[in-house]
Amino acid sequence: MLGVAHRGAEGWIQVETLPHEEETYRQAKPGRPGKDTRYVCQVKTRLELRYEIDIARVTELSHLQGKLLKLLALPATNYGR
Repeated sequence: MLGVAHRGAEGWIQVETLPHEEETYRQAKPGRPGKDTRYVCQVKTRLELRYEIDIARVTELSHLQGKLLKLLALPATNYGR
């Protein structure tokens, strides 16, 4: 997925989009409904976004970030936010 990869998060978050169809019914013609009223089914495809965060990978990356900051001797308060 472009957004996740573009921001460098593809290693620790899994994103999935699931399509599902939603049916709605409405009268075929305007007016008061009666016994002979015909209804039209309209189907819309909706997308559901699901994601899962890999906690083990996030923990590993946070440890690596801490080691890198120590190597560079940079203050940790400016990073990871």
